[in-house]
Amino acid sequence: MKIQRAYKTELKINNKQSFYLMGHVGAARHVYNWGLEQRIKEYKETGKSSNAIAQHRQLNELKKGEKSWLYEYSKCVGQEALRDLDKAFSNFFRRCKQKKVGVKAGYPKFKKRKESSGSFRLTGAIHIEENRIKLPRIGWLNLYELGYLPVGVKPKSVTVSLDVDKWYVSILAEEELPDKRGRDQGIGIDVGLKELAVCSDGVRFENIKSLKKHERKLKLAQRELSKRKKGGKNRKKSIITVQRVHRKIRNVRTDYIQKITSQVARAKSQGSRPSFIVVEDLNIAGMLRNVNLSKAVADASMQMFHRMLEYKCSWYGIDLIKANRWYPSSKRCNDCGAIYKKLKLSEREWVCTECGVVHDRDFNAALNLRDYPFLDENNTASSVGINAFGEDVRPENEVDVSGSFVELGIKQETITDRFL
Repeated sequence: MKIQRAYKTELKINNKQSFYLMGHVGAARHVYNWGLEQRIKEYKETGKSSNAIAQHRQLNELKKGEKSWLYEYSKCVGQEALRDLDKAFSNFFRRCKQKKVGVKAGYPKFKKRKESSGSFRLTGAIHIEENRIKLPRIGWLNLYELGYLPVGVKPKSVTVSLDVDKWYVSILAEEELPDKRGRDQGIGIDVGLKELAVCSDGVRFENIKSLKKHERKLKLAQRELSKRKKGGKNRKKSIITVQRVHRKIRNVRTDYIQKITSQVARAKSQGSRPSFIVVEDLNIAGMLRNVNLSKAVADASMQMFHRMLEYKCSWYGIDLIKANRWYPSSKRCNDCGAIYKKLKLSEREWVCTECGVVHDRDFNAALNLRDYPFLDENNTASSVGINAFGEDVRPENEVDVSGSFVELGIKQETITDRFL
């Protein structure tokens, strides 16, 4: 089975190289904004919009005159920027047709120069060695981490990005993985705030609370920033200090979730790998609207956990099943199937009123999730599994379980009128 995997590592460059990379970021931003401006202008005049191929031809003509400075940078920068713009419009029209409740369609926006991050993508002749990488038009760039990037593979694309004051390179490579399935057993995973994940096989992963651990440091940095005069050099330094703390929080959280999702999906041996994993289809957007829990929910980053687990399951031949969010995984007794309707969020343990078994709230939920595919509509054991996504309780014109959407017969031009 062929998969696409990205490898990202930090670049070790000098000031001259950093200045040249910043020029590529500026060129990508300029072409993206130019393309967006042209599409808005064309639609207002003709009622139709262009695409990446047509705009690239226009850009090539402009390079002969007013935009000749773009020849200083790789031609891939403009091509990929216009492709990104195409993708942004496709996502916008898709979200408009889906009409998800509480989700904004997100019309493409102009990119700002003052943002602390930026990136550009390259394709073509890319060469990788143990301690350096060669990019089109840019040349050889040294790497901080030796031997991390795979040598000998032909990358599909390379993305160079700036994060506050550090440069990173990410290559997208195509790899071949053995198409082997795991054992004929599955596991259920209960995701929460007290513990980030509790598995039905007894493995527990703590919630490291990255934001809470660095909150004091972030508070001091933001207090210092608030006292700086706007427009001054010291204010710019304080902004970088705050951004570095945020980057630290983000990196610690991402690294931890990467490790635990890999531990779950990529078992030590083929025989110990599960055949399916069941997780809850949580309403995370609704949880973030709770003023008492929003900060803790955002710090736990459950959505990131689900996203990483999803693509890693596809790598290793594991079926990922999303249980209906109304399925009473915490309230259902895994021994007798009785439902404890009065269970409160503060109760971490409860006693079944029918059979008297004492349950750990999270572990019991994980066991019930494991058994979810084999339950019938009454939440009782059955030899025939039910629809893994549960009962359809979504409103009309909502996304169906296969990811497709209901065509509403709305023209893209009509949709665009609402945002211009």
